[in-house]
This record gives sequence, C-alpha cells and structure tokens, in this order.
Amino acid sequence: MTIYKSGLMERRDRLASVLVVSGAVVLAGTAVLHGTGYESVAAAARGLPPLLAAAIPGLWIMFSVHLVLVGLLAAAAALRARSRLLVLGCALLPAADTLILLRFVGIFPGTFLLVTAAALLVAGAFLLPQEAP
Repeated sequence: MTIYKSGLMERRDRLASVLVVSGAVVLAGTAVLHGTGYESVAAAARGLPPLLAAAIPGLWIMFSVHLVLVGLLAAAAALRARSRLLVLGCALLPAADTLILLRFVGIFPGTFLLVTAAALLVAGAFLLPQEAP
C-alpha cells in the first residue's frame, strides 16, 4: 500500500510541475507575442504629448517583462520550493491582468492566453503538497 501511495504522490507532483511549467511557458510565449507589438506602439505614441510618448512604449515593454518574471517565479516556486501559496500568488497576477484587459480592451487572443496561464498555475498549485501551518 505504501508503494502505491508513493507512486501516486510522485505522479501528482510530476503533474503539478508540468502544469505550472506549462503556465510559465504560456506566460513567456505571451510576453514574446506582446513584445512583437512594441514597434507599432512606439510609432503610434510618437504623435502624443512627450510624457505619453515616452511612457507608453515603456509600459508596453514592462508588461512583457512582468509576464516573464511571473512565469519564472511560479516555475521556481513549484519546482524548487514546492510552494502552493506562492504559485497561487503568481496565478493572481495574470488573472488580474485578464480582468483589467477585459474591462479596457475586451476579448482578444491575449486575454485567452492570460486566462489559460492563470488556470494552469492554479491547477498545478492545488496539486502541490499543502504547506504546514
């Protein structure tokens, strides 16, 4: 019976890692896709007042970096620290980004990518072992 439980726990841990790493990969891919729009956003911002012309391209790149860092943190939390709470915290960021984008931009491929990443992170987090109090 112990061997069976051990094997089951190993598969559960492996699935948790795969789900969280998949979420991190979706976030990285989203960041790359988002980053490809930089030139057109920078060109469109040139006609705006100087503060906005400088801020908008910077914010555009900042969001791409934010996605990569959240993905790396989530993967490290799952693979090294085995921290359910930290992975769930990381999932909150793309979930919040999705809600903000839905409010201001509407539904587009980026919202689907972000909600997919958040769902993968949440699913993986709940398969991680629960931390002791």
